[in-house]
Amino acid sequence: MAEALTAYRGCDCCYPRRRIGWDWAALTGEMEPAGWSVIHTIMSKFATALALPCLLAACTAAGSQRSQAVASPQTVPPPTVPPPAPCPITSSSDWRAWVDAKGWPDRPATLHVAGRATLPWAGWQIYWKNMQVLQSTPPHVYVELDAKPPSVGGQRPDAQSVTGSWPSEAVIGSVTIVCRNTQLARVSTVETVR
Repeated sequence: MAEALTAYRGCDCCYPRRRIGWDWAALTGEMEPAGWSVIHTIMSKFATALALPCLLAACTAAGSQRSQAVASPQTVPPPTVPPPAPCPITSSSDWRAWVDAKGWPDRPATLHVAGRATLPWAGWQIYWKNMQVLQSTPPHVYVELDAKPPSVGGQRPDAQSVTGSWPSEAVIGSVTIVCRNTQLARVSTVETVR
């Protein structure tokens, strides 16, 4: 806007102050002096109408310079969202799953999952996060495993035994073990112990 005002003030054709002696504040309507007559009010509106083309031309020129500056190839790209951390479990093995249905249906059945998981070094704490049952016949179960790092790092990988149990149906079709959206294993045969 400052460029527009500078261009406007330098324009003799549209700025009647030099010819008539009006004040800039009175011309723009920022301040209305007391005792102005109707003729002065009409003249100030007429002068503003004459000034509008100069203002628009100056604003358009200044705006095009700003848009060229904004569109320069030196602009910084927007920040990207970092991907989620990968699963800290480097490998896993010996997964098995079974359902303890002794006393079922009087007593609820229990799904047990066991295996071994290798972590980067000793001190990691493995824990189960979620269990999700897909409505199918027989039901399919997803169990989510994760690990929390220790406060002090180590040098050698550490294999740990992992076990978990949840209330379940008496018959389970299969169990999938995942860690941070990475499938670690799938147990296709889930035995039911009665």
